[in-house]
Amino acid sequence: MAGTRTNMSAGNSLRMNTSVARTADATRRNGCQTARVRRRDDETGALLILAIVFLTVVSVIGASLSLWATNNLNNTSKFGSALTLQSASNSVTLLAMQDVRYNFTAATLNALTPQPCWLSASAPVSEQQFDGQYVAVWCSTQWSPLSSATRVVTFSACAEPLFLPGTTSTVINQAATVCAANPFLQAQVQFDDFPSTIGASNCSPQGNSTCGTTFTVLSWAFGLTPPTVISASPLSPGSCPSTKEVDITGTQLSGAMSVNFIQSAANNVVFTGVGLFNGSATGLSTCTPSHMNVSPGSTYQVSVTTPNGTSATVSLAF
Repeated sequence: MAGTRTNMSAGNSLRMNTSVARTADATRRNGCQTARVRRRDDETGALLILAIVFLTVVSVIGASLSLWATNNLNNTSKFGSALTLQSASNSVTLLAMQDVRYNFTAATLNALTPQPCWLSASAPVSEQQFDGQYVAVWCSTQWSPLSSATRVVTFSACAEPLFLPGTTSTVINQAATVCAANPFLQAQVQFDDFPSTIGASNCSPQGNSTCGTTFTVLSWAFGLTPPTVISASPLSPGSCPSTKEVDITGTQLSGAMSVNFIQSAANNVVFTGVGLFNGSATGLSTCTPSHMNVSPGSTYQVSVTTPNGTSATVSLAF
């Protein structure tokens, strides 16, 4: 009997151990399943976040591409307009250059305000339309008939409204002044009016028979700001040992290369100042050359030449 109870106890213990093992195993399986379910829930949230990030990135890229495309379209339009104006300015300046080459336009000589390069019955200014863009060009002429560089003409071209017949001289001069101070295109052309067959030139305000024998383009530039001379006055005694010092005020005078004294007489001789000193963007000084008449009552027109062009002239009286 004792042996039987022992066997039964051992069997019960075995069954209890087996049951406990099964319970533990079931618990482990349930735990794993629970863990797996929880991990599956975590992955779903992560995927949602990734999807939101992806959509956000795609939206930003799409907006950027749209803005880039819009800017390109706008830039294309602006570049096209700028090229049209550049082409029109080149064309009207070349037209003016060819007209001035063979015609001495007296109104442009030593002009305090640049004047139309040519005049016609249909328009009060030298203006042409190219590719739908109206461009006017204005001229100022320095004339030195005793020099091989007979004429140096400054051309200033700007986009302008259409000038209708009957436009007042005040409006025309104002437009010319503004354009000369800030031209879209400025060119300087030197004309040699001495024919090769004779030793004299008949290109003057009174005659045009020998104008335009040769010419040289000195400069042709867009977007430059030429110098402006506001005043010129003699200084006595000044810093010049034997001649007169002339002080000049203006704007954009930095880098000045020469001061030009133009004699207001029939021969229109151009003298060049000797030495430049006290130079700045708003003023400079020079000495008159020894052979220039500086006696009381003598008058000249004065301009300044810089790498950006030549200014309009102002009056100087000694």
